[in-house]
Amino acid sequence: MSVLYAMCVPHPPLIIPEIGQGEEKTISNTIQSYESIMKYVSTLPIETVIVISPHAIAYSDYIHISPGKHASGDFSQFHAGNVRIEVDYDTELVKKITQSAKKHHIFAGTLGKDDDLDHGTMIPLYFLNKYLKDYKVVRIGISGLSPLTHYRFGQCIKEAAGDKNVLLIASGDLSHCLKEDG
Repeated sequence: MSVLYAMCVPHPPLIIPEIGQGEEKTISNTIQSYESIMKYVSTLPIETVIVISPHAIAYSDYIHISPGKHASGDFSQFHAGNVRIEVDYDTELVKKITQSAKKHHIFAGTLGKDDDLDHGTMIPLYFLNKYLKDYKVVRIGISGLSPLTHYRFGQCIKEAAGDKNVLLIASGDLSHCLKEDG
């Protein structure tokens, strides 16, 4: 089947009730949209969720795919350390994506440092986890490479996914310009 569904979602931290402390009600339409789309995708036979986050490790000349078998993170930087997300990585798909990128002469893979899950990854997974539990993750950062290279890398993801049922989430805040302090 390959990529069953792809979505682009925002990741404003205040959308998490433990962070928003009631302010999340001001973006109730966004919350309702999140709930609706995540409920829908949970009806699909998703095996792996690929999350592309601008807050994951990023290099100007390399597309970073998080290495390892497992990762976790919490919302401590937003004073909600009790909210924690843990994932198991799909190491087989990571390897296939890396091999496809190499075959197509795209600088991408698991070289470089790794870190805890970032909020751009955790916010979509927070909502997905309400409806879907049994899946693995591939986390990818953005790079300074050209839009065409990123498009070609997307084709590598499609090729590598093969017959695996994949959900692709592109996470982006889109609200940094709405406030003076954004």
